[in-house]
Amino acid sequence: YTISKDEGTLSITKRGGEGKTITITAKSASKTYDGTPLTNNGFDYTKGVLADGDELTAVVKGSATNVGDEGKNVVMSYVVKRGETDVTSSYTFADRVKGALTVTLRDVTFTGESKSLPYTGGMQSITGITPSGLVEGHKCEGLAYKAEGQNVGSYDGAFSGDVVIKDAQGNDVTKN
Repeated sequence: YTISKDEGTLSITKRGGEGKTITITAKSASKTYDGTPLTNNGFDYTKGVLADGDELTAVVKGSATNVGDEGKNVVMSYVVKRGETDVTSSYTFADRVKGALTVTLRDVTFTGESKSLPYTGGMQSITGITPSGLVEGHKCEGLAYKAEGQNVGSYDGAFSGDVVIKDAQGNDVTKN
């Protein structure tokens, strides 16, 4: 006998093809304005594609503090590991999908003072304003309130001026 050996080849291909492409999506979030940044480092990815024992992690960054900020949450990087071994190249990935970070308007109510005073014969007034819903450390400027009268009876108060809300650093945050 003349013996010859023709060695074969084992080819391992990427987990790809129909239903095997991984899409990573940064999570979206929203909140009512509170003066602090909205962040969410969460993400979702196509389930059922990773081989048993492989784990996908991703770094997601984004921030929005004020109403109208263009808060995009972005997948910055990702890796698939089997234990300590990087096996990212064994998979097919679609384009990463951005999430949205949305800050919504905060409700604030200003209530004019109400009070009963005894008749004195002279002009009497009340000017107190109680804000409700302001973020702690924020202040209202520019708004005035007054109810005044002289004789026995009831007198409606009225607000005047334009409301300007400032944060603890003095920045105008009225648009929030």
